[in-house]
Amino acid sequence: MGDTSLTCRSCRIDIIGIRADSLTIDNSYDGVNVENFSGKRCDVRLKQSNFWFQFNELKEYLNVDGRYSDVNVALPAGLSPSYNLKTRYGKIYNDTPQELSVVKNRVELSVSLTAQKPDIIVTNHYGDIKLKVGLSDESRTLEAAPSKPEAEKEESEI
Repeated sequence: MGDTSLTCRSCRIDIIGIRADSLTIDNSYDGVNVENFSGKRCDVRLKQSNFWFQFNELKEYLNVDGRYSDVNVALPAGLSPSYNLKTRYGKIYNDTPQELSVVKNRVELSVSLTAQKPDIIVTNHYGDIKLKVGLSDESRTLEAAPSKPEAEKEESEI
C-alpha cells in the first residue's frame, strides 16, 4: 500500500474500493464519495462539497475539515470509535448504537468521546455531520431524510 492524494475543483470524486496507507482529498464545489476504504488514515478538506465515507478498515483516523459541506460517515457494524466532532451552524445526527453526548455552545455543537481506534475527527462550518452504521444508496443523496439531531433528542433518548 502507499499514499494517494487527490485535489479537485468543481468535479465529483467517486472512489470505490481503495487500499492505501494514507488518502488525502481536497475538493470544492462537488461531492466526494469514498466507499470500501481500507488503510491507516484519511484527511479531507472540503468547500461546498458534500462528503460520504464508508470504510472496511481504518487503523488510525479520519480527519475532515469542511465549509458549507455535509459530512456523512458510515461505520462498520460493531465498531465504537473515538470522536472529536464540531460543527458551527450545523447539526450532528447519530444513527449508531454508540451513545454520544452533544454539547451546545451558542452556534456550535460538539462531541468529544474517547473510545477505541479509529479516531473520527470532523470540523465543519455551515454543514451537518451524520453518523450511521453501514452504507445505503439513500445516504449518498442530498434529499435523504435526516434522522433526529442529537441536540434535539429528549433526555431519555441520549
